[in-house]
Amino acid sequence: MASMPAVGHDRAPHAAVPASASAAQPVRLKPGEVDICGVGIRQGEALEIPDAPPALRASMPQLAIAPLDVVSAGLPALWQLLGRTMRASPDLRQQAAALAMDLPAEGKPYERGSSDLSRQLRDLALRTNDPLILQWSVQRCVLDRNPSCLHASARQWVRAEPDNLSAWLALLAEEPSAQAEALHGMALARFSDLRDSQLAWRIEAAIPEVTPAYLRMTALMQSLVLGIVPQANSAVLSKLCDPSVLGDANRRQQCDAIAHVLIEHGHDGQSYMQGITLANHLAWPASYRASLAERVGATRMQGAVVDTFDLAQPYSCASIAAMRRRIKAEAGQR
Repeated sequence: MASMPAVGHDRAPHAAVPASASAAQPVRLKPGEVDICGVGIRQGEALEIPDAPPALRASMPQLAIAPLDVVSAGLPALWQLLGRTMRASPDLRQQAAALAMDLPAEGKPYERGSSDLSRQLRDLALRTNDPLILQWSVQRCVLDRNPSCLHASARQWVRAEPDNLSAWLALLAEEPSAQAEALHGMALARFSDLRDSQLAWRIEAAIPEVTPAYLRMTALMQSLVLGIVPQANSAVLSKLCDPSVLGDANRRQQCDAIAHVLIEHGHDGQSYMQGITLANHLAWPASYRASLAERVGATRMQGAVVDTFDLAQPYSCASIAAMRRRIKAEAGQR
């Protein structure tokens, strides 16, 4: 078994700080302070939103993010360790997860956005025809803007998993000329599954327990970046089902069917919320939308982990614990 490098301890020990959220009592923070599990309270770095109107900026509370030099200390060593263990795994999905995260092979430096690793992931996806690996390949290629590995994976994902609306949505985003085909496929889909916690779950499971909590959180947050791609794809669908184009009876019928799949057969929160957005665009009766939201929402909450995750303090011990529980619960649902 590989020994654990000095992850998170390649800098001078942190100075003594006030007790953080690891203590039993809640922490009172001053504006601009952040609570970092295992480190304590630190002055955060100002969170700027440059495009926000002046009036909005003036009304917003002072927000801060955890200092990157603190929460990323030891990250290269952690990626090296995970790359070595995950890429040597006999589990092909574990190997694929490492490639999706650009984790280096033994003796190689970490290189974010490596086009070579994107191609390796594409080749593994096409060789295995595994829907999950194909999905990661599509998302990784989009993030890397690597045109050499896009269409083959997107098309093969549709062929491998035609009942998943998410596969058709990826095809629509990457091949606008396939709009009619993709809309037809989405309308006939049986479910929508973005599997947005699957990659994070595999990274979480591979990180040694001795890893500092804040470093674990930084790694998990980076592993959730692939979720940005489906969100971007959602905008394409919203445009196709915009009220201005719904005079076409066939398009209206397709959009209604797509919204039903997303709401009633979505396996993740993004699918559900996108379905609700489409239902609003389609002007479904308000009473029906309310009853649908109540019924489906109650079903989705059964067995779910109900946690208070503090978006303003994601590095607190409570938030990190909540994130770990959420990832485990969501990944375990499939």
